[in-house]
Amino acid sequence: MHRRTAILGVLAFALAGCATEIERTTAEGCRVIETHDRAAAESPRGLDVVIAVDSSPASAPLRSALAARAASIARSVVTRAEAGDLRRLTRDVRITVVGGDLGCDATPSEPPRARTRPSSGGPATCAAEYAPQQEWPAQGSEAIASAVECLAWATDTCDAQRPMLAALDAVSGIEGVRRDGSALLVYVVSAVDEAPGLEVEEIRPRVDRLGPFVVELGVVAGVPGDLDPLSSPTAITDGLRDPRFEGGTACAIEGASVPTTPRLLALAAEAGHAGFGSAFASSLCGPVPPAATRIASSGLSALCLSRIPAVDPLTSLTRCTVTETPLDDLSATPCADRIGRDPTPLAVDAEGRETCAILQVATEDEDGFFVGAPSETCGDQPAIRPTVALEPHVLLDIRCITRLDTMPGCE
Repeated sequence: MHRRTAILGVLAFALAGCATEIERTTAEGCRVIETHDRAAAESPRGLDVVIAVDSSPASAPLRSALAARAASIARSVVTRAEAGDLRRLTRDVRITVVGGDLGCDATPSEPPRARTRPSSGGPATCAAEYAPQQEWPAQGSEAIASAVECLAWATDTCDAQRPMLAALDAVSGIEGVRRDGSALLVYVVSAVDEAPGLEVEEIRPRVDRLGPFVVELGVVAGVPGDLDPLSSPTAITDGLRDPRFEGGTACAIEGASVPTTPRLLALAAEAGHAGFGSAFASSLCGPVPPAATRIASSGLSALCLSRIPAVDPLTSLTRCTVTETPLDDLSATPCADRIGRDPTPLAVDAEGRETCAILQVATEDEDGFFVGAPSETCGDQPAIRPTVALEPHVLLDIRCITRLDTMPGCE
């Protein structure tokens, strides 16, 4: 799984007020600087999933495998939601299946289309027609997986597949695929390589147009089972040096060989590292792994502190407190049910909504908040970022203490 150096996912922040800084004397007689920042945090309220499935005639012998992997992706997303990994985003989930055919010419000429019916070769249990977007939890997880599997049977008339381009263009080109305020997961399932004609530099502008909350990119294709070329920015280069990518086969399914897909993986790496919080590649011949996405934040680096907080010599933690107050009923989860919070609420309002203390840590690798190096938006100031998922609509209060005295007891 590819993780950025920053925190996974995207979170949009708007400052609710200017930061304040005051100098005061503590009860012990020590002079300190106290900074107070406040930010309203808005996180995704829903989840939009796009699955682009190679629909070429050349892949017809592998259609069952392609459909099964598409269904596995849908099942993985819903399972992660039910288990809590994506729990805050699953009050409203839409899954859209598109093909990988954008025309048979060297240049893409057709918009992507949402799948609404399987091909004649699909399982007899499939319905004749489906809604363009499958919605969960209105339907159960198995009903969603079954529908996605049926829709993945659709076959186009062209072997010039562009599944990565089709997936990205579907986000803005198909009504109902991308909604305001929803997080986005994009997956590509392909038994053939991306057709020539699309250059790597054309991917980045498409990713830039995807907007906020672009969370995860997954590719299930001709990848040798022991490789994940999307695991880091340099892994794609190292992975494609593997002799199996030189016109070889990744694996075989039911007697049909699956060719490796180096062009598709190169484009996927560009897309993944250009704008997604995480990206992974999985072999078409193996099960799709449940991705370890954490819906957290890289956006709080825009909240710049006026001073570098002091570090407690006993705990090695920064002397900051971060509290989280829900601003609507949707965000009103008890503190005891939230990861990385003190289970005892700091306050409870008239509607029973609890203000929680987020446990402060000094590393990106644990739950809490991370005080990082200055970012491009903060100049010489430090930035503070969360490593825990926030509720959809909360108010954050960040207070940090820096001692000014060096006298005994005030260090």
